[in-house]
Amino acid sequence: MFEELWQDLRFGVRMLRKSPGFTAIAVLTIALGIGATTAIFTVVDATLLEPLPYPQPEQLVSIQDNFPGVGAQDVGMSQPEWKDLQHSGIFEYVSPTWFDENNLTGGSQPARVRILLVAPNYFALLGTKPQLGRAFNPCDHGPGLTLEAVISDGVWKRDFGQDPHVLDKSLRLDTDLYRIVGVMPPGFDAPGRTGEERNIEVWVSTSFYGTPMLEHPPRSGRNLPTAIARLRPGLTLEGAQSKLDTLVASLEKQYPADYPAENRWTIRLLPLKDRVVGNVRQSLVFLLAAVALVLLIGCVNVANLLLARASARGREMAVRQALGAARKRLTQQLLTESLLLSLLGGVSGLVLLICLKGFLLRLVPDSLPRLNQISISWNVLAFALLATLAAGVIFGFAPALYAGRLDLMHVLKQEGRGSRGSVQQAGIRRGLVVAEFALSLVLMISAGLLLHSFWDLLNVRLGFNPQDDVSAIATDTEKGAYVDPPAGVLADAP
Repeated sequence: MFEELWQDLRFGVRMLRKSPGFTAIAVLTIALGIGATTAIFTVVDATLLEPLPYPQPEQLVSIQDNFPGVGAQDVGMSQPEWKDLQHSGIFEYVSPTWFDENNLTGGSQPARVRILLVAPNYFALLGTKPQLGRAFNPCDHGPGLTLEAVISDGVWKRDFGQDPHVLDKSLRLDTDLYRIVGVMPPGFDAPGRTGEERNIEVWVSTSFYGTPMLEHPPRSGRNLPTAIARLRPGLTLEGAQSKLDTLVASLEKQYPADYPAENRWTIRLLPLKDRVVGNVRQSLVFLLAAVALVLLIGCVNVANLLLARASARGREMAVRQALGAARKRLTQQLLTESLLLSLLGGVSGLVLLICLKGFLLRLVPDSLPRLNQISISWNVLAFALLATLAAGVIFGFAPALYAGRLDLMHVLKQEGRGSRGSVQQAGIRRGLVVAEFALSLVLMISAGLLLHSFWDLLNVRLGFNPQDDVSAIATDTEKGAYVDPPAGVLADAP
């Protein structure tokens, strides 16, 4: 078997070298199809298939408060509710998260940074440790801010020159002074649900009561936008949801004034990965299907080229059969040529993808979740190999089928056109053209629908006239820091 395979590979290389124009066109067609499909799969793999980069990610959940009675979802929670959840026995840790942007001073130069206010147990919940220093103490339940900060690897390198003695140095966020206690490792990011809640640069902790917040937050306040949690070991999502429903019913009876019956308050647990991925799953799957159709159209194109080439080699195949070659052996040899051609295209597509990776990543919107985890992994290479082999089988099937059904005596006797074999071949080629047109029509209709939706989105009424309206941001030139205007400052330019 290996000897035959080696013979087929050598013969296939010789045949491809004899037709450089055909080989170049076929390899380029497959390279573009494999490269595009693999590029989209790289995004799908990093975003949808890879687990979250935390220990036991299946135990991480997002907590969502809803008021279905009044049609309100994800309304946030109050500090007393957070404490109830933390002591419910359902979760190992629960941490609200509160995104903000502050002016950072104390580094090499003033900067605007993304910060995340979290509970002291936040890093213990995720199961991650800083590369330098320590995280917050999960047992710290004191009022107000802890005035400790954990910074990202990017801030450490950009604003503190990767100083190994950065711990215990001070930085100022707006008007509050913090002490740096830890530096997170490269690539670490908060599991945010929107583009703003990702790429966090500074983490600070609080128990969400006491200055600058209320000393005794009301149960109905709902000043905590969202929360994440880690389930207790051995507890499934369904089991935790059942226990949580019982807790909610108990709290409604205990505090009827804070939970009006018409709201029908519920708490829903979602896998944290679903929160991170958000609503991009459907778009990415659709995009992968679209580029797969492009690859399939390329395969049909190459199949037509191979079928035309097989017609020119019909007499060669007939002579080889007359000399004793089995039809199965000829079919195997043609499929080997097709797979060799496909492998050349697949390797070229991968090389093209690797060379253009940096450029393609710049085209990806920053709002895409898990953008920093996109890489050409072993999963991506395995997918590229499978797609390449599948493409080789698909476009090699038609010429192999034609060679297997060759009428030996008729081909050897034919002197012109109009033979039965050519009629069969013309039927196969017409079928391939029809299939290619159908696939192209599907892509064109889908692209038209997307463009129509995009046009409608651009023309959505904002509810106000934005013409001649400007937003003002003042700058303190002496300190080199930005100063936020009061909320809602909007100046009408004449």
